[in-house]
Parts: sequence; C-alpha cells; structure tokens
Amino acid sequence: MEIHIHSSTKARDYFNQGKQFLEAAWNCYGKKNDTVFSIIENGKLQQLPAPCVVNAAFSCEMFFKSLLHKLNISYDRNREGHDLYLLYKRLPSRIQDIIARFCGDRHNVTFFENWLKVHSKDFVDIRYFIECNGWTEMSPVTIVTIADNLSRIIDYLLISSNLEEIMQ
Repeated sequence: MEIHIHSSTKARDYFNQGKQFLEAAWNCYGKKNDTVFSIIENGKLQQLPAPCVVNAAFSCEMFFKSLLHKLNISYDRNREGHDLYLLYKRLPSRIQDIIARFCGDRHNVTFFENWLKVHSKDFVDIRYFIECNGWTEMSPVTIVTIADNLSRIIDYLLISSNLEEIMQ
C-alpha cells in the first residue's frame, strides 16, 4: 500500500471534533470533582451510560478518520463510516500495531482488535439499543478510557514529523 502523507487541516478538524465528543463522553461519565469523577452523589447515579458510550464511540470514529485523512487513505462512508474495526483496518499495519499496543495490551495486539470487533458499531447500536437486543456488555469506563488513549496516540501520530519512519 502506497501512502502519501500530507499536512491536512481536515485531519486536524476531524481530530478536534473527536476531542469535543470525548469531552462530552467524560461529562456523561460522571461529575468531575477536582481530579476524580464521581458517578454517585447523595445516593444517586450521576452517570449517563448510553450517551457516554455513544459519544466515546463517535470520538473514536473521528480519531480514526483524522489519521486516515492525514495518510490520504479513503474509506467507503456507507460501508465503513461508523464501523470502528473497518476504519482501523484501513490503516497501515504498523500503525494498527502501535494503536493496538497503546490502547490495549502492549504485549498482545489481539486484545484491542477483539475488543474493537465486538464494539465496532457501538455508535449506532447503543444509540438505538431499544431497537436492538438491548444493552450490550459495554462498560462506559472501558470505552471512554480507550477513546482517551486513542486520542493521545493519534494526536502524537498526527503531529509526528517522522510518520513515514514509524510506518516502516
């Protein structure tokens, strides 16, 4: 696969939009008190699990798309548009490996890839979980943490001056 890296404001726009949805996910996760999040206050749950998962999943989508734009890799909006696993698989294998090790298990890329396969369509499925088979085995803390880690590694890759070397 031949990759043409270019400076893309569109890539940064996608990334920035992803950061906004990640911030919304954290806001839905719980109330921030100094440096910790409180999900229970006065005996009441402060968390909005479905909006947290939907916003975190959409932020992951935007982060993957930002890197795809940076690498000038196209994707089929109708088939791959909201599918996290398919967007991830469009990336060069070396980049996939870096992301999987950073966001999952640094010794085993299959952990992240298996998680991504199971939750690749959470943005759509959780928005309409009533129409599907109900709530999945999704923990808001897992996806919001993975989205946060994904934002960090993709931000690094977007600003990296040696992205071509990283991919080899």
